[in-house]
Amino acid sequence: MIGYSPAGRRAIRLQEPVTSGSLLVRCDLWLADHREEPELPFAWADRGWRLWQYAANQTEGDGAFGDASRTIAGVSHCDRNLFAGDAPALYRFWNGRAGTA
Repeated sequence: MIGYSPAGRRAIRLQEPVTSGSLLVRCDLWLADHREEPELPFAWADRGWRLWQYAANQTEGDGAFGDASRTIAGVSHCDRNLFAGDAPALYRFWNGRAGTA
């Protein structure tokens, strides 16, 4: 089913929930979950997430899953992304060779 978002952009809506046997579950999950720990959709429970988008109020004292990055005056709780793997696996993933990660 294809619908339209309030902004007039084309959006895709699923007709039924995604299950563990769904073709969609074969895709890597980029999970947007802004809590302290991500909650996986049931269908991905066995695979986990590949990328996790979260919000962080990062300061020098709170590195939020890594070393503190450059700060921008007046900006807090910025969305960040965490990759489930090391740097070489991330490069393989971005280059389309995710199966070797």
